[in-house]
Order: sequence, then C-alpha cells, then structure tokens
Amino acid sequence: MKNTLRIIFLMICLLSSGSQVLAQWLQTNGPTGGEITCFAWSDTCLFAGSLYDGVFLSTNNGKNWTPVNDGLTNLNVLSLTFSSSNLFAATEGGIFRTSNNGASWRGANGGISPHTAFTFARSANDHGNNLFVGTDGGVFLSTNNGASWKAASTGLNSEVKSLAFVDTTLFAGTPSAGMFRSTDNGTDWEPVDNGLPANDQAFQVFAQAVSGMNLFIATSRGVFLSTDKGADWTSVSSWITDQFVYSIAANGTDLFAGFNRGVYLSTDNGANWSPASDGLTSTDVAILAVHGTNIMAGTGTGGIFQSTNNGTNWSPTNTGLMRSNVSALVTSGTTLFAGTAGGVFLSTDDGANWAGANAGLTDYLVYAFAVSGTNLFIGGPYNRGVLLSSNNGANWIPVNAGLPTDADVFEVYAFAVSGLKIFAGTNGGVFLSTDNGTLWNAVNANLAYPDVLALAISGTDLFAALYANGVIHSTDDGTNWSQVNSGLTYKDVRSFAFSGTNLFAGTAGGGVFVSTNEGTNWTAVNNGLTNKYVWSLAISGPKLFAGTDKGVFLSSNNGASWIDMSSGLTNRINNLAVSETNLFAGTNSGVWKRPLFEMVASAGTRDPDLLTRYSLDQNFPNPFNPMTVISYQLAVSSFVTLEVYDVLGTEVKALVHERETAGAHSVTFDANTFASGVYFYRLQAGSYVDTKKLVLLK
Repeated sequence: MKNTLRIIFLMICLLSSGSQVLAQWLQTNGPTGGEITCFAWSDTCLFAGSLYDGVFLSTNNGKNWTPVNDGLTNLNVLSLTFSSSNLFAATEGGIFRTSNNGASWRGANGGISPHTAFTFARSANDHGNNLFVGTDGGVFLSTNNGASWKAASTGLNSEVKSLAFVDTTLFAGTPSAGMFRSTDNGTDWEPVDNGLPANDQAFQVFAQAVSGMNLFIATSRGVFLSTDKGADWTSVSSWITDQFVYSIAANGTDLFAGFNRGVYLSTDNGANWSPASDGLTSTDVAILAVHGTNIMAGTGTGGIFQSTNNGTNWSPTNTGLMRSNVSALVTSGTTLFAGTAGGVFLSTDDGANWAGANAGLTDYLVYAFAVSGTNLFIGGPYNRGVLLSSNNGANWIPVNAGLPTDADVFEVYAFAVSGLKIFAGTNGGVFLSTDNGTLWNAVNANLAYPDVLALAISGTDLFAALYANGVIHSTDDGTNWSQVNSGLTYKDVRSFAFSGTNLFAGTAGGGVFVSTNEGTNWTAVNNGLTNKYVWSLAISGPKLFAGTDKGVFLSSNNGASWIDMSSGLTNRINNLAVSETNLFAGTNSGVWKRPLFEMVASAGTRDPDLLTRYSLDQNFPNPFNPMTVISYQLAVSSFVTLEVYDVLGTEVKALVHERETAGAHSVTFDANTFASGVYFYRLQAGSYVDTKKLVLLK
C-alpha cells in the first residue's frame, strides 16, 4: 500500500512539475573556455584554475566542469595544489583553502598579508609537512597545513612565480632576478644562474618541470636544463630563438613545452623537439599538466584541451567551463555576439552552441560592439582602438586611422550608429567615422571631460555620457556640445536607450531617468526598481528593460513602474541584447536568456505588487551542488510546509513547518549529504499546493 501511494505521489509530482514550472531565465551554454592558469588532481577530481573565473571541478576527467567558488572572494586563480586532504588556491587576493573539494573556501593567509600568490611547492620527501608558496613578497612556508605562514626568503629579494623540488632542494624562478635554490627549506637562498642569459633585463622564469634529477625551466628565452641541481644550465630549445615559453611539463622521458604557437614535444631531454599541436585551435598555451595518460593544456583564450596519446592529438574539453564576465553583447541578424576577456564568441542558435571569433585579434578584451549594416565593430583597451569584421566575425582588421592609438592608454568604451555615421566614445572624447572606420575625426569641441562611457543617437540628436559628469548633447554630429543635466540628480550615467521620443538614462546608483525634450529636463522613474545600479538598457517594442546589479526589470509604461523579471537570475547584468524572440543578458557568469513572450505575458497579467498571490519558484541554481535556493510567495499569512522528496515519494528533508507572514520568502536546501539524482520539493500553504523538480548533480 505504501509503495502504491508513493507511485501515485510521484505521478502527481511529475505532472505538477511539468505543468507549473515558473518561467525563468536560463543560462546558455557559453561562452565557454577562459584563461586557464593551473590544474590539480585528487583521486577522482580534476580541478582547473582560471584568471577571472575562479576554480572549476570535473569528476569525469574533464568531460564536464562545474564552478566551485563559494567563499573564493578573489577569482583570479594562479595556482592550485593539494596538501594532505586540503586543496589550496593561490590568487591575486592571497591564499584560500578548501577541505570539501571546493564546495566552500576560506582564506588561509595567517601570519602574512594577502599577497598576490603565484605558485605552490611541496616536497615528496617530507610527507606533506611543509607547504611553500611563492608570492609578490617572496616565499612563505607553512608547517601546519596553511593555518599560519612564515617568511622563507632570506637572500631572495624578488617576487617568485614558480617553485619546484629536486630531491630535497627547492628552486625558485623569478620574473627579473633569475633562478635561486635553497637546501634548508627556505631558510637561506642562493642564486644559481650559471649558463642562463646574463645581464638580460627581459629574462623571466615562468615555470619549472622535474624529470628524475633533471630540472627544466620555461623562460622568456626558451627552455633551459640543469642536471646538477642548478649549478649549471644549458639551453635546450634550439627549435626557437628568443621565444617566450610559458609552460613546461614532464611525462616520464617526454617533455612538453607550451608557448604562444602551441605545444612542442621532446623525447630526449630537449635535444630535439617536434610540433605537437594537432587539434589545438587555441595555441596560446599557458599551462601544461600531466596525470597518468592524460595531458591537459590550459590556454589563454580557448579554455582546456586534452590529449590521451602523448600530444599527437588534442580535443577541447570545455563543457560547463563558463567565462564569468561577459563585457559586451550584441545581436546581428540571427547571430549573437559576446565579448569577453578572452575575445569574441558567437552563437547562431540562441546560445545553444558557441564558437570563438578571434582571428586577427591581438588583444582579447572587448568593451563594446556596434553593428552597421553587414559590418561589426569592436572597441577595447590598451591602445587597440577599433577593429572591423565584414564577415560575421570570421576575421578582424584594425580601423584606427585618426584615432590616438599612440597615446599612453587609449580605450574605446561605446558606439552609436546612424546610417553611415559611426560614433566612438573613448577616454579621449568622441570620434566620428563616415566611411566604416577607414578614417576617424575627433568631434570634441567644448568637451569638458574626455571619458565618454555611453552614446545614443536619434535623428540629429547625439547624446554622450561623461564619466560622473552627466550628459552632453549635440545636434551637429559633435561639432558643438552642450550640457543637459537639469533634473539629473545622479550624473554617473552608464547606459542610454531611445523609445520613440523618450530618452532613458541608466545610472550607477540613481536608477533610471527619462527626458521627453532632448535632454532639456530629466525625471527619475524608479517606482518598483529595487536596484538602482543600472548598467544596461534595452528596448523591445513598447517594453523597456533595465539590467542592474541584481537582475533585470521591465517597464511597459515608459518607466512609470517596474516589475522584477529576474526569476532564476541573481547575477550582475553587464549588458542586454534583444533578438526577435529572446532577451539576452551578459553577466558575470556567462550569457543568459529568456523568451520575450514570457516576460511580456507575465507583465501583462501580474499585479505591480508581486506579493498578492501564492507562487512557488523554480529552485536556483538547478542542477545544483550541493546547495540551492527555493523561493516562494504567500498571498496572506499562512501555515507553510515545504518538504523535499526522493523519486519514490519518501520525504527526505523538511525545510519549513511553521506559520509565515504574507510576502516573499526563500530557504536554502543543503544537499551535501544526499546522493546525486532527481528530487521533488512540495509547498503547501493553506489550500495552495505546488510541487517542482530539482536535480542534484555532484
């Protein structure tokens, strides 16, 4: 009888889950990849550290990845290592430690200030008692599993970016002072540079690899070998001259070296080398690591590649390896483009699949996109200026004539397009091109402040947002400008959007303002906008969307009132883009999407006060590991039970069993002790009952 009831309950759950799932944002499958800096293995877990995106975990040898960053307050991860049962992460914000495979992290900087930590080393001969870390303040040693650290840098006056043991001798590689060694666990250091480039200010040591008693170092002048614990060094990279070799790894008698053109292999201790890059579509190899028969290559722009045949072939293994920060987003026809710190990515199927589009790029950070007919423009930092693609991102060419790209730092933040006119907002003012970027002219007359963060154009009206100094207006293509800030009480404007004759401005702290008279006057329109840091605005017909620090808001009445449309989305919204069917959000955790009809229908049927009815939201995240948040709303004060069941209908966790007030509520379900699989959660409040499905994926 009990089993029959459980089966009936399960059928009810399935029907309920299928028919009442709350519409919400869904994460697309990318952009994937990222700038991979390090790897670490335990018995069943493979970890990858990235610059900007934190730590990722794979439990199936790299086939799938999951971010594990809870408590990791700095996501610029430079090295990973295991010591005893703990995983340590060296970051630009110091040292972190986890004892539960990344489920939660905590700082481990006892005794030292949070230096930038670059690398770890642990001797195989001391049974894990001594853990060393190289930082921008030298070397530190912990003898108590990271609980505290002490300086271990006497005689070593440099930052240290690589550490390695040969037997009991510890070696330190520096970015400016060559190689050092210590034979007394870091108490004293001595330089060991005989045979290395002398008096070469550009000489840097990036990585080390040990094979028996052989120590190899990857440097800005190729690969060097020492067979006598650093007393003498020999160049073993005649295959290339004056080339930066960033990574090196030994696999038995095989030696792999990674640089900005791929991977090379030597089977004779560096005497001879051969290319080993077949399948490496991203050849800027920053890190190499060996584990059994697997060789992992972390790249600067394309994520992770794996070889199971000693480098003969490589395959990308980036599923789930999300880039955390999407800095620009635009749609062009049926193609969606995302700009990241790792370049440009495109999707032609609403985010289901992504591909890199970086041919011709020498710097990969993207600040802004513009579409002009069949031409796509990108703007970015570091004197790169503007690049143009006329073949949907297949390749890019610089179009900078007239731009001050020889300035110390010239950056392009924003674009506006009107017909053949393309305006660029930069840290040097506004520039105009009328010939697809072939030539640019400064249009900065009486421009008091040079940093232009946003642009908007409608007809002959051109508007520019000056960093922390409000809005300026031109009616003659920038020949003359005038300030238009009356009523604009927050002058840090970050985004614009035109809707008919209304101009909306999103600010960093003051919410949204609207002007109905070409900027002559502004009025705040923030009713219902609970987060006033508005980084992006987008228009779809009569609907206005605002991307904020905490989700997306919708107004269908020119900003008079706003509705929170962020169900399933808790990230900062860096940018928004609209296609014919979807609204896309570029966030600090990749690109998300939601069908436009969902939000329009929801906005048309929901009361402005979302708390006037009962509802049960889909848990977020889902799938999850090991914690997820379940949110719900109560129309009136009610006695609430919220319970979790397994697939057999057995209650496994009671989350809520009490009377609660009307309004919004949420509870965290910690499934750390539960097995992976499908579960159901059921809310009962008065006569209201709803059940939804959740998936635990460890």
